[in-house]
Amino acid sequence: MTDHNPSAIGILGAGAWGTALALHLARQGRPVHLWAREAEVCEAIRHDHENSLFLPGVRLPPVIEVVDDAAQLPELATTLLVVVPSHAMPWLIQTLAKTITIDHDVVLATKGFGAGDPLLLSDLCAEGWPVLNGVQVLSGPTFAADVASGQPVAAVLAGTDSERLRRLQAQLGSSRFRLYPSTDLVGVQVGGAMKNVIAIAAGIADGMGLGLSGRAALISRGLSEMMRLGVTLGGRPETLSGVAGLGDLVLTATGNLSRNYSLGLALGGGQPLADYLQGRRTVIEGMENAGAVRNIAERHGLDLPICTVVDAVIQGQFNCTEALEQLLSRPDPDSEFADLFQS
Repeated sequence: MTDHNPSAIGILGAGAWGTALALHLARQGRPVHLWAREAEVCEAIRHDHENSLFLPGVRLPPVIEVVDDAAQLPELATTLLVVVPSHAMPWLIQTLAKTITIDHDVVLATKGFGAGDPLLLSDLCAEGWPVLNGVQVLSGPTFAADVASGQPVAAVLAGTDSERLRRLQAQLGSSRFRLYPSTDLVGVQVGGAMKNVIAIAAGIADGMGLGLSGRAALISRGLSEMMRLGVTLGGRPETLSGVAGLGDLVLTATGNLSRNYSLGLALGGGQPLADYLQGRRTVIEGMENAGAVRNIAERHGLDLPICTVVDAVIQGQFNCTEALEQLLSRPDPDSEFADLFQS
């Protein structure tokens, strides 16, 4: 590895979230190297100090250095934040395979599932970067616009090495970006990915005009599905009832800044999916996550009706009215938690 500033941080991905993280860390006095895939984003940040494509209207300090080549970033920083869309993870892992070393701390700030096996992005990284002693995961209720404007937020930093977590907590956090350490890598990742799917459902409900009571019922039952899958995969229920689960779900399923909620709102209002997606450059993770959740549910024999009908709507198998009928025609439940923690 070439000489580098040990306090420098490399950020892989210059979407809204990656750019907001870069701005947050620059405010803390950290040297920041930001890789952007799009040439126009690199040019805009270098010359105009603004990511006008993904985070318009936010002034970026000149200390944020834009990098054109992702493979160069591990040579510039030992702490790497991964903020690419989940579908780009296989490409990124292959791209960095020769430059990642045992000295690197890798933090996944991407919320999503793998397209197949392995399902969890941390497991995907373990396979592709075996030299690392695991990766960390950053997740929680953090809209990019709120972080960029310096609003107080909270998130969870998960990993298996307590000493490393404390070091990264001090390096990445601040008084207005509070990080709670956790050893539940599974639960934190399941919460971050599944909340996107439930947010699409909540948006559909609001688009159909089903009322605030209906949305509350849907979110709470969505949390139940999140817990069911999380516990099945080895996560802890308390994680999913905390910041990285319930907290992120409430934000994403009720906030107009959520791309997933906004998609559902449009679908519930009758707009065709193809029309909504036309010309959009941002990724809506819940669309792909819904299919991954549906597949893992079928594999493990799990009953996840909300996630299942969301995927059916995305795939064009149901319209929103038919999806609602599917949910409302289910048999009467025995109790609220009868099927939550199965042995």
